[in-house]
Amino acid sequence: MTAREMGLLLLCSSLGDAKRHPLTLQRLQELERAALQGPHPLNQLAQVEESYLRGLGFGAVVSCHIVRLLQQEEQANAYLARAKAQGIACLTRLSPDYPRRLLETLGSEAPAVLWVKGDLALLQADCI
Repeated sequence: MTAREMGLLLLCSSLGDAKRHPLTLQRLQELERAALQGPHPLNQLAQVEESYLRGLGFGAVVSCHIVRLLQQEEQANAYLARAKAQGIACLTRLSPDYPRRLLETLGSEAPAVLWVKGDLALLQADCI
């Protein structure tokens, strides 16, 4: 998993914790739009600071929440390890195995994270 994929996972998955409160699809879209128009490109989500997010127009509470989500990489790695032990894979919209038809059809409305089990090649089949 690349750093960008990990960032998306951290932002958009509960990681099995009901108290975690990942970003909604709408908030993620706002963040994506703001980052594209921001003062400098966002290369590493893990390096995002509250001041950067505030500069993009997000309030203090939202900025703090986003930074907190991104700081839980250890929790994400443990969750990924447990999933892998059960034969479950995590795909983000940035993953090469993410279903291309889902992206083509839904674009930015496509789920940011998919948890899958089984033959990943079937996700690329013409008849899902």
